[in-house]
Amino acid sequence: MMLVDCQTCPVRDVHCSECMVTALTAIPMRPGSSGGAVDAVTAPLDRAERRAVSALLAAGLVTTATANAARAQLDDVERAPGHRARRAV
Repeated sequence: MMLVDCQTCPVRDVHCSECMVTALTAIPMRPGSSGGAVDAVTAPLDRAERRAVSALLAAGLVTTATANAARAQLDDVERAPGHRARRAV
């Protein structure tokens, strides 16, 4: 179990939409599942995403297990020819 205290977050109300904690709590769950994202194509995190997760880990905002389990979810929406949108999950 991890306790997150947003009251002491230095970027509270400024970067909540970009926060890993917000992303983790907004993951839709399949009824009856024990966790994880809904059926989706995932990929390893890119360099920028790994740096962001490492920063959250260093700040104590996510656990090592959560950081190691982070994956990019590839959306079906095409952003540019041949490139699919990515979301950290």
